Amino acid sequence: MNKHIAMSRFNYDLYGAEAIKNGIVSIKIEKDTAKLKKEKLITSTCFAVNRNTINNGDLILSNGPSVWIVLSGRGIIIGENYYKEIKQGNYFYLPFIAQNKFKVISDEEIVLIVCLPSKQEYDS
Repeated sequence: MNKHIAMSRFNYDLYGAEAIKNGIVSIKIEKDTAKLKKEKLITSTCFAVNRNTINNGDLILSNGPSVWIVLSGRGIIIGENYYKEIKQGNYFYLPFIAQNKFKVISDEEIVLIVCLPSKQEYDS
């Protein structure tokens, strides 16, 4: 993406209290169970950012392409002939072809942030 196109998505006329007011994120909880909490943090026409908290459970990685960040905790990504330990600070890319073929498992609490490109519905 051309950097000028990306930068045009920001409103540089806002500052101070008005910028703070407009920057407040309204979190939408999509699912909240004992083992999994899914939250929409940011949704726009350009991208989305969602948070997934797994607590002694698993999550199928269903949105590709996407970038995933391990915000806290540790777990394992597993799929066909694949096993990778992950922990706080790690990140990974999930291509379109890999969606629904891998999952994250954790026997503790792990928090994952997923960054989605435009026009994807929230599913992870």
